[in-house]
Amino acid sequence: MTTCREIHDFLMTWLDGELEPAVNERFEHHIAACSCCNNYVDSYRKTVELGRTAFDPCGDAASESTDAAEVHPPLPDELVQAVLAARRKASPPGDGA
Repeated sequence: MTTCREIHDFLMTWLDGELEPAVNERFEHHIAACSCCNNYVDSYRKTVELGRTAFDPCGDAASESTDAAEVHPPLPDELVQAVLAARRKASPPGDGA
């Protein structure tokens, strides 16, 4: 019998397809029967997918070779200076920020 704790502990191994077939079958049976684990796995998959596409402007992981400057153009120097000045003003003396 697979427990909810085992689902949590071995989730990445299961998602990567690295569990032995018998163990994999038990995992899938548990997830199908346990709504909490089903929701957890669903949210985990969505989180992984969002992480993969977070900095991909086209939503295509194949574009990893895109230059970062093309994806995120440099901030205007005036904006950077304004943010730094605001941080200095808001930081207590000796804070080091």
